[in-house]
Amino acid sequence: MNKTYEVFMREALKQAELGIYTTSPNPNVGCVVVKDGKVVGKGYHYQSGMPHAEVYALEMAGDNAIGADLYVTLEPCCHYGKTPPCINKIISSGIKKVVIGMLDPYLLVSGKGILALRNAGIDVVVGILENDSRELNLGFISRVTRSRPWVSVKLGVSLDGRTSLQNGTSRWITCQASREDVHKLRARSDLIITGSNTVCIDNPLLNVRGMSVNKSITKLIIDSKLRTEPDSLIYNQGDRVLLATNSKKTALKKFIDSLNIEIWDDISLNERVNLPLLFNKISKKEYSYVLVEAGMNLNGALLEHNLIDELILYMSPKILGTSSLGMFQIPEIENLENKFGFNFHSVNKLDKDIKIILRKNI
Repeated sequence: MNKTYEVFMREALKQAELGIYTTSPNPNVGCVVVKDGKVVGKGYHYQSGMPHAEVYALEMAGDNAIGADLYVTLEPCCHYGKTPPCINKIISSGIKKVVIGMLDPYLLVSGKGILALRNAGIDVVVGILENDSRELNLGFISRVTRSRPWVSVKLGVSLDGRTSLQNGTSRWITCQASREDVHKLRARSDLIITGSNTVCIDNPLLNVRGMSVNKSITKLIIDSKLRTEPDSLIYNQGDRVLLATNSKKTALKKFIDSLNIEIWDDISLNERVNLPLLFNKISKKEYSYVLVEAGMNLNGALLEHNLIDELILYMSPKILGTSSLGMFQIPEIENLENKFGFNFHSVNKLDKDIKIILRKNI
């Protein structure tokens, strides 16, 4: 790989990272304009409906863009959406070369932006630090190629894989550094899912603390039998809340009358919320990143239905013993061929704990 390409693409990636908490459902994109070995313009896409990264970088570069190189983490768009096509701005600016991290997986763009640039006489290089660009946009890629969001399950676990004591006590298995990192996961998410057991036992907020996030994060509670109460903390923060339930009892009225809750009661099967139907409904929304913070029953059901893309484990060096609760409630596996498999993606130390990310092959 050309080292110069790599150096300046890393600068573009740094720009893209600045939008990870605000850009969804749009992709994270960063851009730098380089002339005579120096960055003369830079920018990133901040939020849907606002200018794209290339526009900010070119405006900053001004006349310095003439004869310069433009580095962008994602193929420039060539269609009219909420903003005009970026290729028009690039072509008219006098850029001589465009270096791209990855092709846009969105069919309206994929390959067409590159073709338009080349037809305009601009040299185009594609695939520089492509994996890094993809890593920044797992949710967007999943949504436009699989018609479903990227689903992560977060778990705080002991060294022996236990998530709580038998009585449900789990505060705190993990250290402060791990708990602070969880807020970054929430801030990146568009939708946070939990179950009725978690709401009833832990009464969690599931909000973002310790950092400012200029976006709305929807909460979804799966409560087939309507066990949760309207005074639960998760219902009373002013956030948008979805309630997936099978219950037809009049108790539903107490939620509708007193709280800003959207009831999803059309996704049941055999008196329970049907998870495949639920996720089909979720997939029709513009959610790119879904975070699940739940107990072993819901986690196990998601695992059985192959609805998990990523496991994020915060593991502490504590041992809770066999009577404590595990990560997944699933039927006994009698043959290893029927196991559920993931691949290690990364392992990092967080003070006293370690953070392990595992992913499915998709």
